[in-house]
Amino acid sequence: MTPAELELIIDRATQDRSTHLDLYQKSITSLPDSIGNLTDLVSLRLTGNRLTTIPASIGNLTNLRELRLYKNQLKTLPDSIANLQNLTWLSLSLNRLTVFPESITELTNLTGLLLNGNQMVVLPQSITKLTNLTYLDITGNPLMDLSVLNSLPKLKTVKFWGVNLPCKYWSDTKSFSSALQSINGNIVECQITSENLRLLGKRSLIWLPSNLDRYLPAEAKKDENIDSPPEALSFMAKAAKQMFGELLKNLEKKAPEYHLHLSGNKLTSLPSDIGKLTKLTCIELSSNKLTSLPASIGNLNNLIHLDLRGNQLSFLPNSIDNLTNLTHLYLGGNLFDSLPDAIVEMSTLTHLHLNSNSLTSLPENLTNLFQLIELNLSSNNLNSLPLQLDKLTKLKKLDLSHNKLTELPSNVGDLTELVNLNLSGNQLTSLPSSMRFMIELTSLDLSENPLADLSILQHLPKLQSIHFLGLYLPRRYWTKLSEWKAEWLQDETNAELRRRLIQQIGYERICQELDAIQLDSWREYTLLKIDGIERWHGHIDIYESMVLLKMTCPSTGHIHVLRVPPEMTSAEAAITWVNHGIHPDKFIVQT
Repeated sequence: MTPAELELIIDRATQDRSTHLDLYQKSITSLPDSIGNLTDLVSLRLTGNRLTTIPASIGNLTNLRELRLYKNQLKTLPDSIANLQNLTWLSLSLNRLTVFPESITELTNLTGLLLNGNQMVVLPQSITKLTNLTYLDITGNPLMDLSVLNSLPKLKTVKFWGVNLPCKYWSDTKSFSSALQSINGNIVECQITSENLRLLGKRSLIWLPSNLDRYLPAEAKKDENIDSPPEALSFMAKAAKQMFGELLKNLEKKAPEYHLHLSGNKLTSLPSDIGKLTKLTCIELSSNKLTSLPASIGNLNNLIHLDLRGNQLSFLPNSIDNLTNLTHLYLGGNLFDSLPDAIVEMSTLTHLHLNSNSLTSLPENLTNLFQLIELNLSSNNLNSLPLQLDKLTKLKKLDLSHNKLTELPSNVGDLTELVNLNLSGNQLTSLPSSMRFMIELTSLDLSENPLADLSILQHLPKLQSIHFLGLYLPRRYWTKLSEWKAEWLQDETNAELRRRLIQQIGYERICQELDAIQLDSWREYTLLKIDGIERWHGHIDIYESMVLLKMTCPSTGHIHVLRVPPEMTSAEAAITWVNHGIHPDKFIVQT
């Protein structure tokens, strides 16, 4: 879904006073502030998108009872979430939260909270404010102390380690003296024996005590295949390595011809035997804890797809350039501070992702990757781009968002095959004139850049959407910001764009240019009338008056202007109409 389509859906839902909105898997990367206009919503579902942030305006949705943000890329929540006092169900599963959002603890009517698949290490004491909570899912979080959950009076179900955790285990896990095993969804304490340890891969062993050596029986300590480790983690690492080695032996015998999926398994290393699986075409190793790759990976010369996202890699073995059939390489979310030399020798690459690393520059010989169709360099520390970037003439998708770029190469327009370009979150003050030659460009994101002139974009025939100033701009706005016209306010239906117009042009200039007459004022509201607005109706031009309600936000100072029915003469009546017939005095201020 394009941002323009999303704006249209939100506008329509606002007008219809919709109570339910489901935007499941719409490839949404950001929400406009206008989401806060949907004040009648009871249920909002944004599952399976690519959201990294939520706008503060979500706090306006005070009627919400259900909010689903499952499977996005959220690291934080806005403080305004605390305003959703009617919320009873909140799903934040499979995001990137490392800290429990404090704002959640203000949602005292919550009965269900899903936080599974995040990376939180501590549950705060303030979670005890959630006195109505009955269901909590914290599976997949590296939590060690659950004792605070005993203070939640209505809590009945806690999902942890993938099972329903009985309340007897709501404690500091360091105190556990037994191994815990999941059998048919139930937790069973099991004795630690060498046989149990050897069967680690065959049983659903979900917990080993931290001081394992203290509880390890004598026969297990004497087992020549198992050392007595000081901590459970070291034991688990060894056991996992042994299991993985056995897995590779079995795979080698079965001669897999296509895919190997080992994502999300907490692997810290790969055995060199992986180089024997020469028929593999695809390896998925994302979301592990790999710090290096064995040189033998260069033996996999049939490999086409290699996914190493979300690991701890800072270098690659030189042998990786032997992967002469590799076309897709995903290295996002690692620790690279420079582009590995071996990568620029991989001339077969068509898709390269290096987002969310620590790159500060790109080598000039990046041009060796002349087959690239998609290049993602977002969320790094790049402050410049090589002039030779224009040699990547097959590029169709380029993501440079959230870097530190202050300018683009003057010849960037030579990337004439580009269809999608993301430059958001940089420090660009101008666009090079060569961009007029990007005739295939259909989508451009310029948000969070201090640009003052967009007129060069008028030359791009296929460009459909520009994201700038936090919203999607219609074509008439693709000009110098100083040339934006007050008269556009008369037929602009997007409330946020009207606010931006007023902010850019200035309220006083708008009133002057449109000959606005003040009809009435009440508190922070002013009712204005503009005569002689031309409108096409029934094949003839007719003229009608436009009545606007100006509102000044007391906290931000932002001016908002809404169009109200032309018969309005009272500012007090106009704001009541805007509030669906509810007088402002009837609103209860929540603190």
